Amino acid sequence: MKGMIHMSLSSFSYYELVELAANIERRGYELYTKASEIAKQEPARNILLFVADQEKKHEQDFREMYENIKRQSTEETV
Repeated sequence: MKGMIHMSLSSFSYYELVELAANIERRGYELYTKASEIAKQEPARNILLFVADQEKKHEQDFREMYENIKRQSTEETV
């Protein structure tokens, strides 16, 4: 795609990738929540709120994954 910055995923650590994923999910949550606030029709609002809730759960999953990776890394170095 023209004009896009391409980065190799191999240049990121596991921590950075998981943190990046969590932040993407948080931004998705914010986007869908804001969109639900301006949606004029209730069915659209409900769908947007459902998707926002899914994004929030995904963010929590990635945050837990980050903590597990961090914990395992600490246990391996002790």
